[in-house]
Amino acid sequence: MEEISAYFQEMTGTAYEVGKQQAVWLKENPRLKTQYIRTEPVTQQAVKETKQLIRPFLPQLDEEFAGFCDEMQLHERYLTFFYSSHLQPGCSHCVRQGDMAAGQQTVMLRNYDFSPIFLMICVL
Repeated sequence: MEEISAYFQEMTGTAYEVGKQQAVWLKENPRLKTQYIRTEPVTQQAVKETKQLIRPFLPQLDEEFAGFCDEMQLHERYLTFFYSSHLQPGCSHCVRQGDMAAGQQTVMLRNYDFSPIFLMICVL
């Protein structure tokens, strides 16, 4: 049987305080840092656009990010959240490498859901 480790945290307080608590927890678990923080920042425009999309549904998220970033002493542009939440038009790719010994082929998939032409069709 395979075993995995999981973390459960109960955090209370304002959204800002919860963000700070998350940062303190991350400092105690530095191996997980790469899951939350990137080495290359996203653009400020990407942060702005993502916040505009999310704010109507989670207005307190700005404060939570502020608490987290203040405690970690980093700019929010480095948060993985904005990198993974900011959708860019174009196509996405996926590659599955087959096992040559078993006679399997390598397959590449493309998805054009985010192409500008499809976005224009939806708007019309």
